[in-house]
Amino acid sequence: MRNRWGSVALLCAATMLAGCEDVTEILPGDTYELIEAEGQELPAVVFDQETEFGHMTATALSGTLTLEQSTYTERIVFNIVLDGEDLGDEPVVVNGDYVAEGQILTFDPDRAGSPTFTGTVSGNELTTVEEDPDFGVLTLVWQR
Repeated sequence: MRNRWGSVALLCAATMLAGCEDVTEILPGDTYELIEAEGQELPAVVFDQETEFGHMTATALSGTLTLEQSTYTERIVFNIVLDGEDLGDEPVVVNGDYVAEGQILTFDPDRAGSPTFTGTVSGNELTTVEEDPDFGVLTLVWQR
C-alpha cells in the first residue's frame, strides 16, 4: 500500500492538473464507476496483511460513487480471504454529505470512525484519497 504522504502528494498533483473546471456545475446526479484502486485496475488487492484474526487479503471487485445535490453514496464490493479461506464478497456502503468548491470535493461520511476525505475531478475521472477504518488509506479512481 502507498503511504499516507504519497497519497496526499498524488492528490495535490491531480488538483494542479485538473485545470480550472468548476465541478459544482457538473456533478449532481452523476454516477462514477470504480476503475482503479491503489494504482491497479480492478480487481485490485487493497489489503494484504496479518491481522488479529489471521492473514487477511481484501480485493476491490467493483464500486459506484453516486453524487446527488449535496449527498453521496459510495458502494464498493470487496472479496475477503482470511487464512486462505474465501469468505465471499462483501459490499461496503457509505453515505454522507459533500461540498464542491472549484475543483475539489470534500466528502463527510456518515459512517462512524470514517474521517472526511477529498477528491478531484479531471474530465470524466474522479480521484479520491480516503482513509478506510479497515483498510487504511486508499487511492481510488472513478469514471463516469
